[in-house]
Amino acid sequence: MNFDAIINRKNTDSLKYSNDNLPMWVADMDFKVAPCIQEAMQKRLDHGIFGYTCLDENFFKHIITWWDKKHKAKLKRESLVFSNGIVPTLGALLRILSEKGDKILLQSPVYHAFFNVIKQNERVVLENKMLYKNGIYNIDFKDLEQKLIKDKPKIMILCNPHNPIGKIFSQDELRLISKLCKAHNTILISDEIHCDIVEKGFAYTSMATIDENAIIMLSSTKAFNLAALAGSYSVINDKSVRLKLQKELIKSGLSMPNPFFIVANNAALSKGQAWLEQMNAYIKQNKSLATEFIEAKTPCKVVRGEALYLIWVDCSAFCKDTSELYEFLKSNFKLQVSNGKDFGGNGKLFLRINIACPEATLKKGLKLFEAGVKAFIKR
Repeated sequence: MNFDAIINRKNTDSLKYSNDNLPMWVADMDFKVAPCIQEAMQKRLDHGIFGYTCLDENFFKHIITWWDKKHKAKLKRESLVFSNGIVPTLGALLRILSEKGDKILLQSPVYHAFFNVIKQNERVVLENKMLYKNGIYNIDFKDLEQKLIKDKPKIMILCNPHNPIGKIFSQDELRLISKLCKAHNTILISDEIHCDIVEKGFAYTSMATIDENAIIMLSSTKAFNLAALAGSYSVINDKSVRLKLQKELIKSGLSMPNPFFIVANNAALSKGQAWLEQMNAYIKQNKSLATEFIEAKTPCKVVRGEALYLIWVDCSAFCKDTSELYEFLKSNFKLQVSNGKDFGGNGKLFLRINIACPEATLKKGLKLFEAGVKAFIKR
């Protein structure tokens, strides 16, 4: 696979390329999908009929086999629930498992869409802010336990691997989170969409192997660049919760699979391992390049993460609120990254940069970033 190929995404209705800026923000990749996926989708396209679809047992078999072989997680067929995306699923789970006004706990800085879906469903965000010292994030377990006792959140949302910091939580950390949630009657939901974008040599553990009561949200769309095909699946062992979710998804119009997601997912999980390994190796090279460049050419520091194709850049040496820097880069240098403030916690000191692009595009973006930071400091 040629990950160096620069593919023109203009005039494809791409959200990422919806303006003239160099886009290094929204989390999709500038790489073509694995050939096995494109071939499967082309075959389905050639059929020429795109009526209503349903999921056969083959769809679930590929998921179960992938998770068994790759992550040593024994998923049960009856526990799997399909939906049209992780964020819509999270919204549905909030509606069936909590009431308006209930507190929902997040470990910030964290994926900004979590804040939005909580607020849009009239729940209250409760932040267990991550500890940050010497470029490393850790869970503040003392604060977590205090908030579980005092604030009594109905639900805790875990993000593992963690977006935006790229951290993979250890088995001991996962066990302690599970133990605390059980002790204080807090429902645990784990978003693990980034689980297959992990650097070689690092081990990822799913909460599914730690806590059978936890709800696990999964999808092949992030690792295989299929975001627009709108598909995900959750692991829910509690039958009553599973049935409530399925009912809510049907009511919300979120239970109908896209025919192209079905064939793409099946191809990815049955034939896409080699492409995934190549992609992860390329991302590791890009991450090393970006880290070395940014830290050599600017006062910024890059948080070392073991996962994701996103880097979390510490700008605190010269900027106490990156909202202004974010706008400055976009307006004056046509470089669009993600505003760290949107992620909560200490995010206002950071920017998030998407490095899932050809090396030449990354180098162009890094030069714009260098020039923009230097101009911002000199203002």
